[in-house]
Amino acid sequence: MKKMLFAAALLGMCLPLFGCSSQRQENELAYRQMGINYLNDGEYASAVEAFDKALSEKIGMVSDLELDICYYKGLSQYKAGDAKSAIETYSAIIDYKKKLPDAYYLRGCVYANEGDNAKAIADFEKAIDLSDDYEMYLNVANTLKGADDADDAVGYYSYIVENTQDASSGEELYYRGLAHMGLGEFDTAKEELDTYLESNPTDVTVLNEIGVSLMDAKSYSKAIEYFNKALEAGEDADLRMIKRNLISALEYTGDFDGAYKQAKEYNELYPSDAEVERELVFLETRKSDDSSNTEKKTSDEP
Repeated sequence: MKKMLFAAALLGMCLPLFGCSSQRQENELAYRQMGINYLNDGEYASAVEAFDKALSEKIGMVSDLELDICYYKGLSQYKAGDAKSAIETYSAIIDYKKKLPDAYYLRGCVYANEGDNAKAIADFEKAIDLSDDYEMYLNVANTLKGADDADDAVGYYSYIVENTQDASSGEELYYRGLAHMGLGEFDTAKEELDTYLESNPTDVTVLNEIGVSLMDAKSYSKAIEYFNKALEAGEDADLRMIKRNLISALEYTGDFDGAYKQAKEYNELYPSDAEVERELVFLETRKSDDSSNTEKKTSDEP
């Protein structure tokens, strides 16, 4: 009975009722996809509305589908600037099902980005206890680093490094390399990740991570090589971030023709990205007016 009450709170509706019809489930899935599309296009308020409509189609016990929709809803609420509602959504998931590490982690992310370090760490520790894997340690470390809490981030990165001392291949080497990257130990990280890529040459995440780090080191030409490898390897994945990274790297090398071509292709795939639309206008101007844009810089300096 308690679980049923939590379900009612989670969905914002009264339970129990008769089982849902196939039409209701189709509607729920359709609204879910609509919400995801809005989320990807940066229309966060519309995404929240779509996810609420999806949840309103559910009658009966909560399934993994509704939990999945709630995760998307919480993310959309936070991106819309409504941290309080995002926390409430993730808390409702936790109240309904206590042992979901992702719910604690995502709520912790909101707390961290809102500057509530104590609550963030408490949620992150709970997420780690429930998941007990290096991926969660890495996610927590990256989130804390992104929230300007480098001191706490170091502890989580270091845990991975210290516990993968004997890694020579596979998943442990992957996380070890990314942890070294998080610690700023780029040469060690690149050596380990390149070794990992020998057995996993199509790992888009690693190829992109190395490319981003090479950009941070102002090695833009080398970064372009890794971004192109990622695009070749991940044709079925969502590659928008990698494509954006490639556009930036091409600009830094002075290859405005190449950057323009990539931005135009990106705009055709993701026409709702206003930032890239503005960048496309800028690149078109450089491509037309700057006669030096046909010559790539031999130096990686911007």
